[in-house]
Amino acid sequence: FLARLKRESGLPIPTFGHLADGNLHVNIMYHRAVSAECRAAEKAVRRLMETVVALGGAISGEHGIGLAKTPFLRMQHSPAQVRAMQAVKDALDPRGVLNPGKMFEVFEVWKHPRLEVHLPWDHK
Repeated sequence: FLARLKRESGLPIPTFGHLADGNLHVNIMYHRAVSAECRAAEKAVRRLMETVVALGGAISGEHGIGLAKTPFLRMQHSPAQVRAMQAVKDALDPRGVLNPGKMFEVFEVWKHPRLEVHLPWDHK
């Protein structure tokens, strides 16, 4: 599947992970400044997530879903499951101060500009 996705998208898709526990990290590489690559990456990510869920896999492993995978949480989990997760979060964090706005709110990574971080040791 990944070889075909790489061919069809025209993008590099390196894959690595923890094979002993069946945990793969698929990285779809693209240049944000190239519109065609952004569209191809967005399509490839959606197709990857749909396939993973259809095969009974998880959209994310030990690192959590982060922001980029929030659009796919409801693809994998039913409304009842998401409500249960939200109830646990609310019980443990009634004031909503722990990692606010993460996981349950959809973040459309493709619609946000890239955050540029420059560290003191970066070359200028």
